Amino acid sequence: MSKNIVENNDFIGNVDYATESTPCLWCGAKAMFRKTQKGYQEPDIFRIYYCDSCNTAFSVPRIKNSTVYELIYKNPRTVQGYSRYQLYQDQIITKKDPLRFLENLEPSYWSTIHAIKNILQVDKNARIVEVGSGLGYFTYSLKKAGYNIQGLDISQEAVNDANRKFGNYYVCGDLIDFAEQNLESYDLVIMTEVIEHLNDPKEFIKSINRMLKPNGKLIFTTPNKSFFPDNISWYTDAPPVHCWWFSEKSIEYIANELNMKLTFVDFDHYYKKHPYINKIVNLDSEGDFVFDKSGSVIEKKSVNRNNIEMPKWLKKSKLYCTIRNFLFVRLYPEVYKTGGTQSNVICVILYK
Repeated sequence: MSKNIVENNDFIGNVDYATESTPCLWCGAKAMFRKTQKGYQEPDIFRIYYCDSCNTAFSVPRIKNSTVYELIYKNPRTVQGYSRYQLYQDQIITKKDPLRFLENLEPSYWSTIHAIKNILQVDKNARIVEVGSGLGYFTYSLKKAGYNIQGLDISQEAVNDANRKFGNYYVCGDLIDFAEQNLESYDLVIMTEVIEHLNDPKEFIKSINRMLKPNGKLIFTTPNKSFFPDNISWYTDAPPVHCWWFSEKSIEYIANELNMKLTFVDFDHYYKKHPYINKIVNLDSEGDFVFDKSGSVIEKKSVNRNNIEMPKWLKKSKLYCTIRNFLFVRLYPEVYKTGGTQSNVICVILYK
């Protein structure tokens, strides 16, 4: 075991992370050690465990009061994977139809909007809250479309910024406390890419369930483990930013525990309009640190492979994408995967 396995942080829980197996933090069944994983900031190293019973991967140890998020907020335009959110915030205010703009960006936004507009056909007067509203642009887009929504985020800095840019639609608060003050108050709760960040997402979802009115719904998205080959142990953000990697089976477990019905959003319509190939590289690497010990962003060296850059209009051509998908999936079945009913994110509707 590496001597640098997150030695100087506050741990949560009693997991013995030096063992080869441990009770699954999600369902309680036996979870097996799969690999060590570099954390978001050097020199932290985490251990990844996998539970076959609920098809869930998770990292240990669990850390409370991590300073990594503060570093991300201080470097919003330079942290790979998060800089795009700052770009969305910048662009959204200039769009005539912000919701349509988001629909075409990522499957997580498309699926949530599709669930709201087409599956649930949510009434514009329904009370909605976005939990983990972050930079605020998704709440703003739904507000501009006429929905009765507010944003909730634990970061006062993010809430202040969103209120300045988009209007006074956002509140700062801890979800657990907010839920106790708003029992059975909301018709719909939405959260995109939140639960994988949480130390205890089960309690989080239970609190949201208490916020829902009778027949209320929760829509959430999270990275999808079952989209990738079984031999990949961790293909999501480094801990402690992402603590979990869930599958549909993981979500079915919590739905059964809470006695809630569920519907998974089908992505077939999305990929008919946005055909693509997901190129899976470095299938089971330890990843890279994002920040050094001092909190500075570690610059990655770009590698020039002398690739021919295709024109953007051709990349967006459905015929080009269809031919590319057909050829590459057959030539490299272990490396490439096309879109379909599944996506690299899960979007689920839980019904109270």
